[in-house]
Amino acid sequence: MVGIRDIAAHLNVSVASVSRALNNHPYVNEELRRRVVESAKLLGYQPKQSGRSLRQGVSKTVGFMIETHPKLTSNIDLFLMSIFDGVQTVMRRHALSLVVLPCSGDEDPVEYLRGVVERRFVDALILSATRPNDKRVALLTKEGMPFITLGRTGFRDKQPWIDLDFESFAEQSVDRLYRSGNRRIAIMVPAGPLNFGQITLVGYQRALEKRGIAFDPALVAHVVLDEASAASACNTLLMNADPPTGIILINEALASGVYTCLRQSNLEPGRDVEIVSLEDGRLRSLPSPLTRFRFATHDIGIALGESLLSLVPAFAHYYAGTEFQRLWQFEVVEPTDLNT
Repeated sequence: MVGIRDIAAHLNVSVASVSRALNNHPYVNEELRRRVVESAKLLGYQPKQSGRSLRQGVSKTVGFMIETHPKLTSNIDLFLMSIFDGVQTVMRRHALSLVVLPCSGDEDPVEYLRGVVERRFVDALILSATRPNDKRVALLTKEGMPFITLGRTGFRDKQPWIDLDFESFAEQSVDRLYRSGNRRIAIMVPAGPLNFGQITLVGYQRALEKRGIAFDPALVAHVVLDEASAASACNTLLMNADPPTGIILINEALASGVYTCLRQSNLEPGRDVEIVSLEDGRLRSLPSPLTRFRFATHDIGIALGESLLSLVPAFAHYYAGTEFQRLWQFEVVEPTDLNT
């Protein structure tokens, strides 16, 4: 029986290239795709049932891989639940199911995903918690499974993704704080290898340089995305010989901890220390004003779902022209009054 390895040998190309061509991957050269299809017909290639299911969407299931951690799960859930709802909005149009695939903190994400791929119980995948050198992307590309990432990776030019424009968030935040008279501007970003934290730092440093402000590593706090970690980091920042007068928060879950820390130090958020933060709804309950960068998580979920299904041949015609790589912009919400 002829397999994709035979086609690859016939064309003198890699097995991964043949797999991507047969699965209608968007980044396959059209000439290569034509040669693969013609060779498959010539050699009498018949896809295995599992492969046919994958390409035609027969399992009617899409997977969303997340990574869980006891200290992160509660805050991540608030963000991801709205994303899930947006993805499900798209899946319901086609009677597809969305399954969440939680990889625990003590598991290797690549090996976890390998097990998912080998079982072949999903037609396509959405990955979150991306890293600069994300080996999951290489795995799915090699296997020819349709996928999209929530967040960029080091392979951003060669794979589908949707991400928030964290560089712009950092640059605009520094700019707004600078224009308010701040020169000591701190930032809180997630500890660990997550790509969005590193991207945010790049934008932060670029904005400081543009304003002629020297980068001070003492003003960068690497935190767990929860209230206690934010309060501890804020306290460390305030102990600096020249403490910050402005703080940028990468996640709204940090705001309560920062507010608590500032008030325990007899400082009023917004008046004594200006705060800029991302927001998905929770910050609206905080009493003191701050500049917020808001994003529509449900709409991001819809975009993820549509982009992903455009990569699955059975559904691609519904989403012709859909973007495979997209930076999601923020809505800036101004504080009502920074002097009260």
